[in-house]
Amino acid sequence: MAGKPLVLYILYVGASADLTMNNNNNSVQIIEKRIRSSANILSRGSLDNFVPFGHCLIDEYHFFSTNLNWGDAQTYCREHFTDLATIERAADVARTGIPTFGWIGLHDLPAAWYKVMADHSNSWRWSATGATSPGGYQNWDPIEPNNYNSIELCVSTNNGKWQDNDCRLIAPCLCYKDLSGVKQFFLVNDTWRTWPNCQSVCRQQYHDLAMIQSETENQAATTALSGQNAAWIGLYRNIWAWSDGSSNNYIKWITGAPSNSQNNEHCVNMDYKGVMNDSPCSNTMGFLCHEVKKRATVVKAQMWIQTKVDLNEASVSEQLFKQLEDRMKEEFPKTGFKLQWSKTPAYG
Repeated sequence: MAGKPLVLYILYVGASADLTMNNNNNSVQIIEKRIRSSANILSRGSLDNFVPFGHCLIDEYHFFSTNLNWGDAQTYCREHFTDLATIERAADVARTGIPTFGWIGLHDLPAAWYKVMADHSNSWRWSATGATSPGGYQNWDPIEPNNYNSIELCVSTNNGKWQDNDCRLIAPCLCYKDLSGVKQFFLVNDTWRTWPNCQSVCRQQYHDLAMIQSETENQAATTALSGQNAAWIGLYRNIWAWSDGSSNNYIKWITGAPSNSQNNEHCVNMDYKGVMNDSPCSNTMGFLCHEVKKRATVVKAQMWIQTKVDLNEASVSEQLFKQLEDRMKEEFPKTGFKLQWSKTPAYG
């Protein structure tokens, strides 16, 4: 049809129950039907090339000034909302409404890693498999692991006893390869290396850094040390996890944090600027919950406008927007939407 084309972006915001994200784009089809109806009411307009542009979730934040420890705050948020707050990006901070500071969902609880082979995102894993030990075998030094200064995320063996250490420290590498179902261990001691560099060398020359999953294997690994007291093995972990299980990596620490002072700062609070600090989980303070209650679907359409007027004039575009928005409000009485367009060169 003759006319002037506009590319129209529609951000439809509805309750998560209203818009289901699935492979056949049911949510987009619902939106398309309603918006086509709205546009076609205008004698001057119609929509073509209606395509999905993307989906996103919208969190709502709720701050409470009641002083609770981290665990009680987590329980309250899970009972009344979704969980303690997850911060995915810097832009989220302004939406939290946090007045001073309070607990958020970031943590490194020892239940996931202290003398246990658990299966949380911050639990110990083997380099060769990326997984924990199925049988749960471990052989820590009595005072380990302690995550001193919140930087000890790699493991060395010292005469058969395991210790967590800073991955940047240098030490010999204890490698292994599997021969007919039996692990054989090999010491690489030509140059002392960091844990990541040992991982690379072991993968190049053998199979990987040592994976030790039984007392028999631990004894064989200790024998392979050949009198060398300590060497890197393949155990490591990722620190800090979000209470709701989110995998995003947005963290903004205050200077000097995290420090894990006195080995008991395993929970995180955040101030109104989005700056975070690790603290003892037993401390009491206000807290920030989040609620995933809205789902946004972005769709893109080309809108053809039959008009002789100049669409670059603000008054013209505003009038057209107002007509389309008024009609869409009738189609979307309980949900929200936002329109945005970009003009393409006119022709016809």
